Amino acid sequence: MSYVEFRTADTQIAAFLIAIGHPLRRIDGPRGRREFIFDAAAEASQFEYFADSRLVSPRKLFVAYRDLKSALFAIA
Repeated sequence: MSYVEFRTADTQIAAFLIAIGHPLRRIDGPRGRREFIFDAAAEASQFEYFADSRLVSPRKLFVAYRDLKSALFAIA
């Protein structure tokens, strides 16, 4: 079975994906060019972010964004 993943460098999209339940697998890339890695299923969900088609708890979104920013600073 081949493992496919979805990558994004956009912190806001990554925070949205986490807030709606997609687990962050890891953060890759050199400093200044980090990418957030998710399972392939997250790729389709990114379009919900642009379409505003799913309501997300503001608290969940804020916590996810804050945690991602903290993770970036921790590996800098």
